[in-house]
Amino acid sequence: MAQNILPDVLFEIFQRCVPSDMSDVSLTTSPFNLSRVCRSWRHLALERTSLWATMKLQHDGVRFVHLARTKRAWKLWLRRSAAASLTAGIYSDRILDGDDNDAFAEIVEMTFAEQHRWKDISIWCNSFTASPWRTLHLNASPHLEFLQLRNQIPLFALPGCSRNEISIDISEQAHTMHTLSLGGAIYLSPSVGLLPNLHTIYIQAHCASPRSSALTIQDFFKFILSAPNLTRIYASLISTTSEIDFLPTVTLPHLRHLQLSIYGFLEHLLGALTCPTLEELYISFLDEVSKSREIWDAVIDMLSRSRPPLRYLTLDSSASHYSGSLRREDQILLILRYTPDLRSMSIRGQYLTDKFIDALNLHSESEVLTGNLCPNLESITIVCKGEHNITAEGVKDMICSRICDRKGEGTDKHLRKVVLDLKDFEYPPLVEFCSKGGVKLITSK
Repeated sequence: MAQNILPDVLFEIFQRCVPSDMSDVSLTTSPFNLSRVCRSWRHLALERTSLWATMKLQHDGVRFVHLARTKRAWKLWLRRSAAASLTAGIYSDRILDGDDNDAFAEIVEMTFAEQHRWKDISIWCNSFTASPWRTLHLNASPHLEFLQLRNQIPLFALPGCSRNEISIDISEQAHTMHTLSLGGAIYLSPSVGLLPNLHTIYIQAHCASPRSSALTIQDFFKFILSAPNLTRIYASLISTTSEIDFLPTVTLPHLRHLQLSIYGFLEHLLGALTCPTLEELYISFLDEVSKSREIWDAVIDMLSRSRPPLRYLTLDSSASHYSGSLRREDQILLILRYTPDLRSMSIRGQYLTDKFIDALNLHSESEVLTGNLCPNLESITIVCKGEHNITAEGVKDMICSRICDRKGEGTDKHLRKVVLDLKDFEYPPLVEFCSKGGVKLITSK
């Protein structure tokens, strides 16, 4: 009966038998065993090379992985995929030794040797595992659409330990790539060619240093300047010195999402960006080195210059050593003044008072700000594990102004959710009020 199945239907069945992870694959498991059932099945399995063009290895220490056996299967898998475009994922967060290290390095090397066939590639390992100085020439990967490379440097690595780097040459145009994710011990070519279809970029960039085996802030800007159609940026930007080279100003006309995790003196980075179509902005401080006043001033400058239709805003300093003692209330209010279309607001780690809450009260007669501040908010999140001066009565009045008119009657106001995590705060008065008003209240208690 199996002989009567149409080849296309049988191939669809074969594809569903392919394992999602090659951690436990061998020459006796699918799809290898499918090619041993009969002559027609073997012919179909070998003829349809796309059956072998997708592979993944997850080595996370949770499951036992026989890397020597996986290496043999990986080699045959690559050979049977012939000239098909490759989709491959290799992930390991462990430092290997002995035969396992050699086998894993060979798997990575075999995959790098097929750069000309890359289409969707993710390689995530630590910089002590793979063999040294692999060079990736993106102009040799004409079909590459998605590239993720993480060559992580373990936190417990001793200074002076030998580690390996990945060198990437993007000096020529890469027309097909739409997503790029880079981090760790990676060196970039001095110039970056045009990336006309790149719309999403993830970057872990560190301060420039002759001894640094990491991407620099300048590398980050190379990508921005070479990708005119970027829509999403996710970046962890680290600098331990204020002496960073001059950054050129750049306008990103299509950018919709900007997420920056900042450690250090990088306020002038924001000062170099103009994002007139920005809809989502997430800024997080990673440590006390961050200078919140200068950073918030840079955000204000960027927003005043860009005038974007911002819908979602998160300002997070909760990871800072000074979380809860950063008194930047006036600056945050000014940021909100430049975001009249805001739908979701999240402020974390800042010292706030009822002055801030009153400014959000649409019925307030306060002179803090003229006009309604962010009248279309649907979600408000305020988190402060440290000191604050926010009262339950002030929050209640603010919520009431966003669901009722001045007569206390229901309106078509937009507020739907309020998230509060405040130290020593009286939540009970708000619970019943929010329940009756149709507002979802999420608290730390």
